Amino acid sequence: MKKALVVALTGLMILGCEEEVPEVLYPATVALLTPEEGSVFTESAPEFVWSSDSLATSYIIKIAVDDFGDGFVLYQDTLTDTIWQMGNDLFTQIYQGSYEWSVAPLPVEEELLWSNPLTFSIDNSSPEPFLISPEDGAVFDVSAPVFNWYKAPEASSYVIRIVKDAFFSGVVIVEDTVTDTTYTMPAEDFVGSLNSDYVWGVGVLGSSEGITWRGLRSFELDKPAIDLDLDTTYFPFGLDYSWTYETYSWYYYWEAPYPPEEEYDTVTITVTDSIFGESGWIFYLNGSFRDVGDTVSILGNKVFLYDSEWISINPKIGDYDAGIAVNYEDDTACISRHTSGHYLWDDFLDAYWSCDRSVLRLKGIGVVFEEYSYNDRWGESGEEAWYNSSSLLYFCKGTDTIWRREP
Repeated sequence: MKKALVVALTGLMILGCEEEVPEVLYPATVALLTPEEGSVFTESAPEFVWSSDSLATSYIIKIAVDDFGDGFVLYQDTLTDTIWQMGNDLFTQIYQGSYEWSVAPLPVEEELLWSNPLTFSIDNSSPEPFLISPEDGAVFDVSAPVFNWYKAPEASSYVIRIVKDAFFSGVVIVEDTVTDTTYTMPAEDFVGSLNSDYVWGVGVLGSSEGITWRGLRSFELDKPAIDLDLDTTYFPFGLDYSWTYETYSWYYYWEAPYPPEEEYDTVTITVTDSIFGESGWIFYLNGSFRDVGDTVSILGNKVFLYDSEWISINPKIGDYDAGIAVNYEDDTACISRHTSGHYLWDDFLDAYWSCDRSVLRLKGIGVVFEEYSYNDRWGESGEEAWYNSSSLLYFCKGTDTIWRREP
């Protein structure tokens, strides 16, 4: 009886000590203040102001052409303030027409709480839109779009810009200067771009500095999934693929005794999961390669390298953006990246750093050798350096050994 009483009292004590989980509160919709409904701007750029919410950490402002829900996005950004001044450079570049704007607070419980949009107009005497084709909202699935526009008498050349999402704040896919009034989206950009909505515009370059955008239109990419045989490329990936390497590394610091610290090891990199996305694959690795990291993104026929550049899965020889270079020897591609910089060490010494990363990729096998070196120098004697290399021992697909290093 006493034992039962003790158990009952203990249970009541535990129940009584349970802490109440505080309710999570989220901000509500905010009030749009200016520009007011129907405002017209002819000479100066509009200033956007909305009310604050004590629960909000930041706000998203969005400006759409014609219709907030269906029109393409001209501008979108996340701000911590409750005021945003459109820059004069942006104001002079957009063409006259009707726009709708709204703001949503962050964080959100389920979805963005947009305030009822307000309409304003731009009438800055800029030339009327002169885009011909493709028409607004056109969809492309097989062939790359061809863009056409009217000739401008005052133009010495034109700038065409293709942007994912918002024209003035989204990801720029193409920006090119041409003298003709026709432009075909490059095949590599078409194949490598995500299935999504895009905005394109043409700007006029005349005798005066700057660009005057003559018009903006939207289009959509809805390409069928590409059936790629990655095993015939320099980036073979698949579930349960694994690469085992012999590694060597050393570290040197100018105050440390010479020789530098050295270390040998054996590591294995394995594909643990994969997801088929809109236009390609994402592979997750246990381990990391110098060029693709631990998450491999392959969209269309392109792969994302060194956190900086999309290049073909069968890359061409040449120099690319962000310091990437590609060279070949037989069936082995050397893909390297060099970066460097200058800074003040301890606020008075000139310091320089450089970083070199390179991989040798054998077609159908992947990385057979990679190395990394980093050097940091300051003053006349100060130096710190790292080096690491990995040499492939064997490559497996599941339990099958596909490639083994010769003795």
